[in-house]
Amino acid sequence: MKYASAHDLRRSFGTRWAPRVMPATLCELIRHKSIETTMRYYVEANAKSTATALWETYRSRTDLGASLGAVGNATF
Repeated sequence: MKYASAHDLRRSFGTRWAPRVMPATLCELIRHKSIETTMRYYVEANAKSTATALWETYRSRTDLGASLGAVGNATF
Protein backbone atom coordinates (compact mmCIF):
# COMPACT_ATOMS: atom_id res chain seq x y z
CA MET A 1 0.00 0.00 0.00
CA LYS A 2 1.38 3.40 -0.97
CA TYR A 3 0.71 6.61 0.90
CA ALA A 4 1.16 10.18 -0.25
CA SER A 5 4.48 11.66 0.74
CA ALA A 6 5.07 15.24 1.83
CA HIS A 7 6.53 15.88 -1.62
CA ASP A 8 3.36 14.53 -3.27
CA LEU A 9 1.25 16.91 -1.20
CA ARG A 10 3.54 19.83 -2.02
CA ARG A 11 3.35 19.03 -5.75
CA SER A 12 -0.43 18.78 -5.59
CA PHE A 13 -0.64 22.13 -3.79
CA GLY A 14 1.59 23.75 -6.41
CA THR A 15 -0.41 22.29 -9.28
CA ARG A 16 -3.72 23.49 -7.87
CA TRP A 17 -2.49 27.02 -7.10
CA ALA A 18 -0.43 27.57 -10.27
CA PRO A 19 -3.37 28.85 -12.35
CA ARG A 20 -4.61 31.07 -9.52
CA VAL A 21 -1.54 33.07 -8.46
CA MET A 22 1.42 34.76 -10.11
CA PRO A 23 4.58 32.64 -10.46
CA ALA A 24 6.53 34.70 -7.91
CA THR A 25 3.78 34.17 -5.34
CA LEU A 26 3.66 30.44 -6.05
CA CYS A 27 7.44 30.29 -5.71
CA GLU A 28 7.15 31.74 -2.22
CA LEU A 29 4.22 29.53 -1.26
CA ILE A 30 5.98 26.30 -2.17
CA ARG A 31 9.32 27.65 -0.96
CA HIS A 32 11.43 27.12 -4.04
CA LYS A 33 14.85 28.76 -3.92
CA SER A 34 14.64 29.69 -7.57
CA ILE A 35 11.78 31.05 -9.66
CA GLU A 36 13.15 28.94 -12.53
CA THR A 37 12.12 25.78 -10.67
CA THR A 38 8.58 27.08 -10.26
CA MET A 39 8.43 28.14 -13.89
CA ARG A 40 9.71 24.77 -15.15
CA TYR A 41 7.42 22.51 -13.13
CA TYR A 42 4.26 24.54 -12.60
CA VAL A 43 3.91 27.43 -15.02
CA GLU A 44 5.03 25.61 -18.16
CA ALA A 45 2.84 22.66 -17.22
CA ASN A 46 -0.20 24.93 -17.22
CA ALA A 47 0.52 26.46 -20.62
CA LYS A 48 -1.33 23.70 -22.48
CA SER A 49 -4.43 23.92 -20.28
CA THR A 50 -4.41 27.71 -20.59
CA ALA A 51 -4.22 27.49 -24.38
CA THR A 52 -7.08 24.98 -24.40
CA ALA A 53 -9.24 27.26 -22.25
CA LEU A 54 -8.52 30.25 -24.48
CA TRP A 55 -9.44 28.35 -27.64
CA GLU A 56 -12.66 27.06 -26.06
CA THR A 57 -13.64 30.60 -25.09
CA TYR A 58 -12.78 31.90 -28.55
CA ARG A 59 -14.80 29.16 -30.24
CA SER A 60 -17.82 29.69 -28.01
CA ARG A 61 -17.79 33.43 -28.73
CA THR A 62 -17.35 32.79 -32.46
CA ASP A 63 -20.28 30.34 -32.43
CA LEU A 64 -22.40 32.85 -30.50
CA GLY A 65 -21.62 35.61 -33.01
CA ALA A 66 -22.41 33.36 -35.96
CA SER A 67 -25.72 32.25 -34.46
CA LEU A 68 -26.79 35.83 -33.66
CA GLY A 69 -25.80 37.14 -37.08
CA ALA A 70 -23.96 40.35 -37.76
CA VAL A 71 -25.13 43.18 -35.53
CA GLY A 72 -23.40 46.29 -36.78
CA ASN A 73 -19.74 46.21 -35.79
CA ALA A 74 -20.42 44.36 -32.54
CA THR A 75 -18.03 41.60 -31.63
CA PHE A 76 -19.29 38.67 -29.62
